[in-house]
Amino acid sequence: MASQRLRSAASCALCIASFTILMAIGGFALRTQRAQADSPATPGSPAGPSGYHLVKTIKVGGEGFWDYISFDSPTRRLFISRGTKVIVLNVDSEKIVGEIPDTPGVHGIALVADRGNGYTSNGMAGTISIFDLKTLQVIGHAQAEMNPDCIIYDPATKRVFAMNGRSGTATAVDVATGMVVGTIQIGGKLEFAVADGKGHVYVNVENKSEEVELDSKNMTVMAHWSLDPCKEPSGLAHRHETPPLICRLRQQNDGRHRCRYGQSSCDATHRRRC
Repeated sequence: MASQRLRSAASCALCIASFTILMAIGGFALRTQRAQADSPATPGSPAGPSGYHLVKTIKVGGEGFWDYISFDSPTRRLFISRGTKVIVLNVDSEKIVGEIPDTPGVHGIALVADRGNGYTSNGMAGTISIFDLKTLQVIGHAQAEMNPDCIIYDPATKRVFAMNGRSGTATAVDVATGMVVGTIQIGGKLEFAVADGKGHVYVNVENKSEEVELDSKNMTVMAHWSLDPCKEPSGLAHRHETPPLICRLRQQNDGRHRCRYGQSSCDATHRRRC
């Protein structure tokens, strides 16, 4: 969820939305709830094994499915995809402070603070909207391919990458010009992705149960990693520890839901465990 979300593999819901804010020593995480929020939250609930605990639930309201969220820490604003628009919530006042309209089938939002711009992946339109972070006004568009899903910013190359779920490709946009600079052929149904800030992008391939490593500068595929026996990778997080990647998957045969794996060295020797 700052700009990363651990995404449920369940289908998107049409419902009254709520967001659960979790706190931990040294930081916090934001988690969306996809089910209808008609069960009251209990503030101050005991911490779970991770140390996170429920602080409050923010009722957002409105219609339209949602997918990814992105949090802008300096402005305390949460960008929430809602089907045909992005709504912007101030997490302190718990008020909607704006929206970005005309984003048909929006999935994700990438925030590029040093450029003062944001980017949305519009799945139904096959486009990327570029908007001003201060005014929330759309200032341009870039052409993606079929069903751009996750969209992320790679600071190493200063490019935004949109993962085209149905095309099996990644579209790269130069944030300085707003122009498409290339497309990476990957294959499969692409889901969430993360950048490590060192020139590598990692993306889940849901229907192949694999992780793919991309060279974000040369825009090539570096490696494919099988995640078997775990299935349908969806959420993905990067951390500066070992293992560096944590992936959320569905295990079809015994109901287990989490698989962790990591890259042990730069020569593509890996270890996996479910």
